[in-house]
Amino acid sequence: MKKIFIVLFTAVFAAVACSDWTKPEALDYIHKGVEETDPAGYEAYLKSIREYKATDHKVMILNVSGTDAYPVSQSQLLMAMPDSADYICVGNLENLHSEFVKQISLVKEKKATSVLSAVDFALAYADWLDHKIALSDNGSPVPTLDECKAYFKEHAARQFSYCGKYPFDGVIASFTGTLITDEEKASMNGFMEAVSEWRASNKDKLFMMRGNVNLLQDKSILAETKYIILVMGGDKGVASLRSKVRSVLSSIDQKDRIIFEAVTPSIDEPEPKGETIYEAAEDLVKLGDYTYGGKTYISLGLAVSNANDDYFNDSYFEAGDTKREHPVTYGNFVNIRRAINYLAANAN
Repeated sequence: MKKIFIVLFTAVFAAVACSDWTKPEALDYIHKGVEETDPAGYEAYLKSIREYKATDHKVMILNVSGTDAYPVSQSQLLMAMPDSADYICVGNLENLHSEFVKQISLVKEKKATSVLSAVDFALAYADWLDHKIALSDNGSPVPTLDECKAYFKEHAARQFSYCGKYPFDGVIASFTGTLITDEEKASMNGFMEAVSEWRASNKDKLFMMRGNVNLLQDKSILAETKYIILVMGGDKGVASLRSKVRSVLSSIDQKDRIIFEAVTPSIDEPEPKGETIYEAAEDLVKLGDYTYGGKTYISLGLAVSNANDDYFNDSYFEAGDTKREHPVTYGNFVNIRRAINYLAANAN
């Protein structure tokens, strides 16, 4: 705040002091993008992006965080995301700012990027734990299994409502829970009831499932999914991709719609536990169509769990530069853009 005050004060002082001996001029300090300096060229470029997305290619899904405040960073603008990304999934959906909402329709119109809303079991579970603590603090009895199931169903239904509130093209429903206790089973049943009911009423919307889909008691909903997203977490390498496929999808009929989700480095975690999205792209190409137990598993692309963070990356190091002495500048969203380029260049 002190710097802002000084700048404003100086500007006012200069205006007063100089008003008698100079005439102010209107100077354009606003940087103009290519859409303003070369609108025809920009439209031709956007047309090529839309045409690319209509081709058969490895897809890219970006998970980003919405905002209830005015977007102040390019990392918060959907139009600033890498152009060749096919899907953007938005979380943190409560009270999205109107400027953010405008971007949902704009990025679809300009770049044919589909935008989906996140429906996340993990979010419901975190709120459930807080809810139980509040009940305990108030001296209320421990909630029953029926109450647990109802809570998760209502929470998921509330998350699904954002798909209708804002102009989203569909949802990615994420179940990352376990089924060790009766309470966990009840929570899964409540959550998945909401998923099934939403899907039955929204056949025109895009629908994807993410996470531990092998644990679902009723797997019939998976026939409705465009993609099944497998979260790699801290796992690395082609062997880990194979292991994840076998452990999650060996008992599932839908083996032809696999997406692997990886991470990108962030300011807080410059060395992520798992592999970066570019490393995942290399492994995806090495994996190819994976045959195991007489069944072929087909991988269709990648997802990024924290795409916002990649905006703050602008360089990388070649694999041979083990001492990291010579960074290669590639621009913002470096890992995502390199991954997209690598997948396009190595398409089967």
